[in-house]
Amino acid sequence: MRIWALILALLMSPEVDGQHKTETKPPRFEDFPVDAKWNGAAAPIQLRSPADRKYRTQFRHARLEQPNFAGHYSVALWGCGTLCIEGGIVDLATGRLITLPYPSMKKRFEKWSFCQSAFRWSEDDPDLDWHHAVETRANSRLIAMHCADVIGRDGGNYAHTTFFVLEGNSFRKIADLTGERVF
Repeated sequence: MRIWALILALLMSPEVDGQHKTETKPPRFEDFPVDAKWNGAAAPIQLRSPADRKYRTQFRHARLEQPNFAGHYSVALWGCGTLCIEGGIVDLATGRLITLPYPSMKKRFEKWSFCQSAFRWSEDDPDLDWHHAVETRANSRLIAMHCADVIGRDGGNYAHTTFFVLEGNSFRKIADLTGERVF
């Protein structure tokens, strides 16, 4: 049974050649500015589902923070086990909760999961820091999702960054970069 699960995972995962990495330059945050800065009071959190209520404390903490994405949004992240990361976005202006834009994970795990294979950012960083799995700026609509979910022909996991831009109420994928093997 395990071999079928491995074969299925390999077929469903993006594949990379273990000897080549993507050499494309990543999008820049300053190329996707926010039109206006938000200075309002944070709206109450809208908990609409059991999955939302399960993480209400995380979202309420995010509501108390300053915006860290696209003017009036606060991205919240939390661990969910070894190498696993969950998180969501709070629209501070409306209290609405938004799932992070990582479509490959949504089908396999619960609503707020987005990365089952976090990785160490650098050799200088002694700890696995899941806080760096999502990169945002308060003054930009660009969001970078860092994970190690690409499985190569050699069976290793490779650093993978997907870039999305917030457009209205949805995200548009604009770049997908695969890097070095991380484990």
